[in-house]
Amino acid sequence: MATLDSEDRESQERLKSGSEEESFTEDTKGPCERQPRWSRYNINGFLVLGLWTLSLLFASVYFWATVTRHSQAPVYQCNDYIPIYSPALISQVGTGHIKQFDGSFAKQNRYKGPASPAIDEGWDDITFADGGVINVDEKTFSRINASEYSVKLADEIGGGYMGSVEALHQLHCLNMLRQASYDDYYRDKPGPWEDSPEILRFHLDHCIDILRQKLMCDADAGILTYIWVEGHKDPFPDFNVHHQCRDFRALKKWVGEHQLYTTPEHGVERLPSAPEKPTPP
Repeated sequence: MATLDSEDRESQERLKSGSEEESFTEDTKGPCERQPRWSRYNINGFLVLGLWTLSLLFASVYFWATVTRHSQAPVYQCNDYIPIYSPALISQVGTGHIKQFDGSFAKQNRYKGPASPAIDEGWDDITFADGGVINVDEKTFSRINASEYSVKLADEIGGGYMGSVEALHQLHCLNMLRQASYDDYYRDKPGPWEDSPEILRFHLDHCIDILRQKLMCDADAGILTYIWVEGHKDPFPDFNVHHQCRDFRALKKWVGEHQLYTTPEHGVERLPSAPEKPTPP
C-alpha cells in the first residue's frame, strides 16, 4: 500500500509539473509566435490599402487639373453666367475687379445733378456721342443670331454688317431718361426732343423697358444693408455696395478700334436687293 501511495504521488507530481510547464510555455509565447487571426489576411489588407491609395491619388490629380483649368479660363466665363458670344469680350479678359459703387443719396458727381454742359460732357464721354457704330464681320454675324434684314455695308467702308455694342445703347437709354427728367433744360435742344410727342413717348417707353429687361436678366444678387442716420427715424439704406465689375473703358476702346467710318463718297446706303422688313422690330 505504501508503495502504491508513493507511485501515486510521483505520478501526480509528474502530471502537475507537466501541466505547469505547458501553461508556462503557452503564456510566454510572443506576439509573433501566437500568429493572430488577422495576420492570415495581411496580403489582402495591403492590396486593399494600395488600391485605396491609388484611387485617392487619381482623385487628387483630377481635382487639381479641374481647378487649374477653371483658374485659367477667361474672366468673363463662369458656371452660372456665360455671355452670348461677342468679339468685344476679348477686351474684358483679365479686367475683372471689385468696385464699390458711389451710392450717395444727395452728393453730385460727373453724371448726376442738375442738367448742365459739364454733366452733358460726362455723359457724351461714356455714350460715344460722336459714333459707336461698328463693322460686324461675316464670322461674327453668323454666330449672333442676327436678323436676316440686317444692314449690309459696302466694301468701300469696311464691308460686313452695321452694328453697335449693347452697353452703349443701354447707356444711351439711361441718359435719355435722365434728360427727360430735366425736360425744361432739354426741350429746346436738338435730339429726340425734336420728334413728335407720340414718337418721343415710344422712345422713352422703349428705353424704360430695355433697362427693365437688362436689370432682370443680369439680376444683381449683391446685398445692401441699412444704417441708422442721425435725424432719421427709419433705417437708411447704404447703397455703397461692392460689385464685381468689368472695365468699361476697355470696352469703349475696343469699339473705337472697330468703329465704322464713312466718307463723303461712301456712306451707309441700301445696297441693291437688300431685304426689307415690313415693320420696325
